[in-house]
Amino acid sequence: MRTDNPEFKLISRAAYELPRLLVRLGDVDRSIPLSYEQRNIVKAAEAHANNANERLMCCIESLGRLLRTASMSDGVENYDLGNIGDLLTHLAVEAQHLQGVESDMADLLSAHAGDAA
Repeated sequence: MRTDNPEFKLISRAAYELPRLLVRLGDVDRSIPLSYEQRNIVKAAEAHANNANERLMCCIESLGRLLRTASMSDGVENYDLGNIGDLLTHLAVEAQHLQGVESDMADLLSAHAGDAA
């Protein structure tokens, strides 16, 4: 995403920025053209959802490799493995939500592709 979008801020804090953007966007109607500000909000929300999801997937993959290595030793407690399992489940649900937000924002932009930029 181009960085000239005034709504795309704090790239490393997507989980914080995304809800703020969605609240600011509020309810939009696909039949009414987006304003310049709304279009920027949608583009920023789509980018933040994508970035956060990519980061989650990379981290989950790294954690999986680490767990595989740890499982080959005797020093891993069942309690710790249970907590990590819960964390991975939670992260997967968050990632699914982020994929949905990214898709919704992309669909909204597509629906308004003919609007003035």
